[in-house]
Amino acid sequence: STDDTLVGTAPVSALSASGARSESIRLTAPTSAGTYYYGACVDPVSGEGRTGNNCSQSVRVTVSGGSSGAGKMYWTDSGTGKIQRANLDGSGVEDLVTMGSPNGVALDPARGKMYWTEFRTDKIWRANLDGTGAEDVVTTGSPAGLALDLSAGKMYWTNALTDTIQRANLDGSGVEDLVTTGLVVNPALPLVRAIALDPGAGKMYWTDSVLVEFGQSGRDKIQRANLDGSQVEDLVTTGLSSPNGIALDPGAGKMYWTDSGTDKIQRANLDGSGVEDLVTTGLTAPNGIALDLGAGKMYWADSRTRKIQRANLDGSQVEDLVTTERASVGGPGGIAVDVGD
Repeated sequence: STDDTLVGTAPVSALSASGARSESIRLTAPTSAGTYYYGACVDPVSGEGRTGNNCSQSVRVTVSGGSSGAGKMYWTDSGTGKIQRANLDGSGVEDLVTMGSPNGVALDPARGKMYWTEFRTDKIWRANLDGTGAEDVVTTGSPAGLALDLSAGKMYWTNALTDTIQRANLDGSGVEDLVTTGLVVNPALPLVRAIALDPGAGKMYWTDSVLVEFGQSGRDKIQRANLDGSQVEDLVTTGLSSPNGIALDPGAGKMYWTDSGTDKIQRANLDGSGVEDLVTTGLTAPNGIALDLGAGKMYWADSRTRKIQRANLDGSQVEDLVTTERASVGGPGGIAVDVGD
């Protein structure tokens, strides 16, 4: 894309027709924290018939920062109105923000910021990782799921009031409607929910459902589209009851999601094939999900058991990390992890 940055060049010998050769590339990781995507391309040569396969698939490199929130998990709780964080083993729980009904949460560790959606004020907020300096950046319908493309300086969110997917700059300017058709239509209560991004492939993924109470079960979906909202695809349309949180492992070609109707955590290939059940017991309303790929762990919030839990990426070794405060309604929802150094 036009945002790509050339980091190096190297000569390679020309190949004969139908020839093949492997090459290795050594890169020095950036010093600034963030997520980077690398790929290699060869220049076309005279007479080359096919140039569409001249570039490799991207490789993701995550450089962790030493922010005050390093090695932490963050979650929202719509029952208590709090955003909290703790160490990745569940110790050291801290209250960061108390505000209305927070929902989705996403992190920008390199800049020391967290972002969240909030139903009651119909706003997207951001603050420092310790909860100070809170400011609203977008006012829009009922924002639900939230994801950041830090390399492009964009945030993406689902709008549960208008049943759309939108994006804006990280400061809230330049709001765009991306997906306005092709979603599950429920005039009584639209429920386009969580969203996750694969910037390297130029894709966004989201969960979309209809509450069983409205008599329209069986229409739940996991979908994806290009980052500009074009080419909406249905990926998973069967075996779902109320898909909720979603997280991606682009390097392994996998997506993970929670389903608060079937009380499962599942995964599949990024094209929706090969669905697997990972966690099928001990859940009552699994909500947000986040991955620590380096440690091979997934973290999730369960709104009814009021627990923050984790397991291996294959669903084994489930652990209870935090049991949150009781509230009359609601519970822990969105979750994000900052794995730190």
